[in-house]
Amino acid sequence: MKTIDAVLSIAIGELAAILMLAIGRNISLPDAVRQFMPWLPLVFPLFTLAAMAAGAVLGRYFYIAYQLAKFALVGGLNFLIDLGILNLLIFTVGISSGFYAAVFKALAFLAAMTSSFIWNKFWTFGSLGTGEAGKQFMEFFIVSGIGLLVNVGSFAVLNDFFGARNPLVLALTGQAGIDLKTWASVSAAGAAVVGLAWNFIGYKFIVFRAKSA
Repeated sequence: MKTIDAVLSIAIGELAAILMLAIGRNISLPDAVRQFMPWLPLVFPLFTLAAMAAGAVLGRYFYIAYQLAKFALVGGLNFLIDLGILNLLIFTVGISSGFYAAVFKALAFLAAMTSSFIWNKFWTFGSLGTGEAGKQFMEFFIVSGIGLLVNVGSFAVLNDFFGARNPLVLALTGQAGIDLKTWASVSAAGAAVVGLAWNFIGYKFIVFRAKSA
């Protein structure tokens, strides 16, 4: 594993820990989890470093595993940026469902997309040249635009169609259910999972594809 990759994986872990602390203030968490939260800035960077090390080991046999490890770390950070901005808007405005919640999700996604372009271009896929940056950003924007539709659409379905009071959700979580603010974050997590596969394929084979000699 390269030194720069180790350093950046630790930096991602630290940024992610800070975002998780901020998000944790706006959602309901079990007491045991909340008591562990203050340790995140110390523990989580070690976790991201370990994940990068595992990717480096697997990358000796399957190079794509090394890229996938980077992509997963970047994706996790950008998900937390997405979720952090979503929770900030929900906390500020006091609306956690319906049309405005979907708008908040779109704004949060766009902020995370900008971060994603920078991290994936220069770190995950090692596209260091700036000569085609404009073209790459346009391709990235199109791929991410489709990802936005997938992401926001999935969020809307999970957050409003299923909903925190949906019988299936109640059956899985108990009759107490989940409060609306927390369910919005759960829905955002589900939307992120749905979009990950599309994003990796689109970024690797369309936006940052290796150029033929």
